[in-house]
Amino acid sequence: MSNRYFLVLFLAITGIILFAEIASAQIDVLETMKKGIEFGSNGQYQKAEAEFTKIIQQNPRSYLAYYNRGFIYQSQGMADKAIADFSKTIEINPNYADAYNNRGIVYQHQGNYSQAVVDHSAAIEINPKLFKAYYNRALAYEKLGKLDLAVKDYNQALVINPRYDRAYRNRMIVLVRQTGLLGSANDFDQSARLRPAGSNILSSNQEHPDRTAQT
Repeated sequence: MSNRYFLVLFLAITGIILFAEIASAQIDVLETMKKGIEFGSNGQYQKAEAEFTKIIQQNPRSYLAYYNRGFIYQSQGMADKAIADFSKTIEINPNYADAYNNRGIVYQHQGNYSQAVVDHSAAIEINPKLFKAYYNRALAYEKLGKLDLAVKDYNQALVINPRYDRAYRNRMIVLVRQTGLLGSANDFDQSARLRPAGSNILSSNQEHPDRTAQT
């Protein structure tokens, strides 16, 4: 056999080995991602951050790793780091609507409601069915005093998800602010019917989970 034959055979075997190593590495990435998500779900934020960071070190273009690590930072109130990771997610994948939505939430927590509107609007443009982006933009509009726009967004959130009790409740609160109780009774009934037993529908505390942005 010619030397050329052995060279081709060597290159073919080498290619198979490299493919197997890449496939093995990819499986490791998936397992690491799974571990990070499990740690985050259990409130083990430092361990979750470490797992997502491992993926980023191996693959700096993994937008999901940046997104998940950003969510971990967001859960700990680390706003600047969360914004940085969500921004990196968007840089890598400009069509990832959830990254815009979550970055908008962090901006809301910082009191930057105008920038939050920009991000929630971007999320809606990418995914017009992302009802929580409408809900979150409505919250930002409320803070900016744009109550008509807030009602419009709550309406759209409910068109997409008619069982979204938070939107009924918050729309009711805006209507009360605008016109008194007129027109809000149905929202009260719908929210009361859909909400979990024992929750306080009348609380207007802005720190109530139903009055904060939703991921």
